[in-house]
Amino acid sequence: MNDSQIAFTVLYLAYVAITLFFHNTIILYPFRLLTTFLHEISHALACWITCGKVIAIRVFENEGGVTQYIGGCRIAIIPAGYVGSAIWGSMFVMFSGGQKTATGAAAFLVLMLLASLCYAPNCTMVIINLSYAVITSIFIYLEWMVFSPILNYIVLFYGVFVGVHAIFDTY
Repeated sequence: MNDSQIAFTVLYLAYVAITLFFHNTIILYPFRLLTTFLHEISHALACWITCGKVIAIRVFENEGGVTQYIGGCRIAIIPAGYVGSAIWGSMFVMFSGGQKTATGAAAFLVLMLLASLCYAPNCTMVIINLSYAVITSIFIYLEWMVFSPILNYIVLFYGVFVGVHAIFDTY
């Protein structure tokens, strides 16, 4: 293993430890809400892929959420939340390795956060989405203009937390 692989492995394990240790604390509460958003957007994507129509996507303060839809294939839509969360987590981890891929993953997350505001009828989701969009955009700016590789670390943390929470949330 080279130095970057060792650093990735150590950082990954440190993020897993942080996630497990602080999982149900107020410190990681915003990340649990982000994971709920990714869970709900996965239902919405499955609905759109199966030709359904999404009426609303809601994320609540109690870390719950609901995606209201009409049509689509329920067999694909219902399990898409947990499966989608696991996929989002693994994608963020995979894309955290390089500056361009981490930027692409972060930019895609920002676009999803902003686009889903069209389906956000509750205040909690608007606050979450705008906050994460602004914060992630700031990290994209910092990555390219000030300091590199900060975005790699942020995208890796998003991926580790979402992946671990997808497992935790099923129990």
